[in-house]
This record gives sequence, structure tokens and C-alpha cells, in this order.
Amino acid sequence: MNLLVIANPLPATGGNYRARKSLLEYPRYGIKPYLIVPSSIQTYRSSDALLELTAKGVEILEVLENKAKGARRHIRNLVQFILPQFVFKVSPKVYKYEVDAVLGFHEVWEVLWLSYAIAEKLEKPSIVVLQLPPFYKKSRLKAIKRAI
Repeated sequence: MNLLVIANPLPATGGNYRARKSLLEYPRYGIKPYLIVPSSIQTYRSSDALLELTAKGVEILEVLENKAKGARRHIRNLVQFILPQFVFKVSPKVYKYEVDAVLGFHEVWEVLWLSYAIAEKLEKPSIVVLQLPPFYKKSRLKAIKRAI
């Protein structure tokens, strides 16, 4: 099975850790993972983490970047919900790979959109792993609002 995975496997959070561990396990079960690292959740670059994945059989197709700064970043953040097809783009080479499904590992909008759009174009099923709970305790919700 060939699986196109959109995930951030770089060390930073529990979700990234779970994505990385999953990517490392897939080849052991006959699954060939192809990876796209999204820009919206990229905390920092870790060439060691990417080298480890490559050495263990993960093919990295693309590391997306968001180079927008200041006002352009705010505009991009607004436009992404209205016209995501113009904000979230992958290189055409991604569509040349023969995959059986597309898997997104995070619940951020970029991953959700890319999982859907790529799967739609490839006419393959898409799956998204929602790692955070859909409902929060009041204290957690307050902390999230403060962070925003």
C-alpha cells in the first residue's frame, strides 16, 4: 500500500510525536509512506528528524513553507478560509505518485484542506486523524482563548 501523509513529524508536540512514530512504523507493515510537511504547523526545521524518516523508508515529497510576514501573513490567514485553493498549494510532482489513500495527521485547516484537495484530484479516499478532543473542559477552552 502507498500512503500520502500530510503531517508534521518534527519534534515539538504530542501530535507531531504520534505522526512521526506512525510514519516510522508504516514500512514495517508493508505501507510505503510519502510525506508532505505542512507550513501552518511547522515549528522549526529538524534535519535530523527528516533524515531519520528518510533512512527508515519515508519518502519526503515536500516541506511547505509560509514565508508571509506581517500584514501579508494576516491577509493570508483570512484568505485561507475563503479561497484555500490559492493559499495551500503543493508542487505538481505530488500528483505523479501512485498512492492508495491520503492521510492527514492534524486538525489544522491546512492539513484538512490539503488532504481533501489532493485526494479529490487523485480520486483516492482521504482520512484525517483528529488528535485533539472535539469538546473541551471550560478551563482548557479558556486557556485556548487566551492563547489566541
